[in-house]
Amino acid sequence: MNLSRALPLLAAAGLVSAAALAPSASAQISEVDPVLLSDTFSRTTGSGDGNGNPAGDGMGFSDLGTNDNGLGGFVTSPYSAGPDGRAGGANQVTDGERAVFFNGVGYNEADLSALSDTGYSFQFDFRRFLDDTGSGNGFVSVGLGYDETVAEFDQFSVQLNSDFGVLFQQGANGNQGNANVFANGTQIGSFDYGDPLAEHTVVIDVLPDAGSFLASSTATAAVSVDGNSVGTFSVGNTVGLDTFAFASNGFVGRYVDDLVVTSLIPEPASAVLLGLGAVALLRRRK
Repeated sequence: MNLSRALPLLAAAGLVSAAALAPSASAQISEVDPVLLSDTFSRTTGSGDGNGNPAGDGMGFSDLGTNDNGLGGFVTSPYSAGPDGRAGGANQVTDGERAVFFNGVGYNEADLSALSDTGYSFQFDFRRFLDDTGSGNGFVSVGLGYDETVAEFDQFSVQLNSDFGVLFQQGANGNQGNANVFANGTQIGSFDYGDPLAEHTVVIDVLPDAGSFLASSTATAAVSVDGNSVGTFSVGNTVGLDTFAFASNGFVGRYVDDLVVTSLIPEPASAVLLGLGAVALLRRRK
């Protein structure tokens, strides 16, 4: 008997708990995981210039709007972005198809840990330059548990003022693409994410170690890039693993796109055993 087909029948018959139907702790984005929120950034907000920081007037304003749930989800929450007034109009904006960052921060206060107390998967695409002509140094970074009350819109606060953050920059330390990992303001690791000029897809699975953010003081963050695992990291202060933010430095256009946040429900070992036992029971009844 195919276990995946049998479990729904067993649950309906009261022979297996609903927990056995849950996706595994290692699951990422899949059809069985409920999407909490998403964003294709397919809108035009704020004022900026994709060419970076050209001479002339501008002094535009930062605005990322509200997530559109274009890839699924039911939670909508506006972004706060800044700073404003960059010469030449360089700011944090959306350009009709993606979120573009110029030396600043865009954060969202959707409470991810409250929306999914058992854990969540955070996925997005990024590129350090808007197109193939980009060059130079600089980073794109993501922070989970960002606290905007300290150094709001400061580019480095995403790492130094987040419970968990990853900074993607140019090659360094023997890595083609060097990424630095931060927890509670301290660097705890690094990895090679590949070509620093290419677009990449990042997935961060965040699971509270005690099975619930309310019950846990620590969590585990598993990071993968383009489908390849690059590290699993321990995170303290799980009370704050809720809000998220993106940032970049330097007056060069960088982008983030196709954000998807899904709920993760760890599958207890006992539920698996119960399900297997119920399958065996049905076989004996035949």
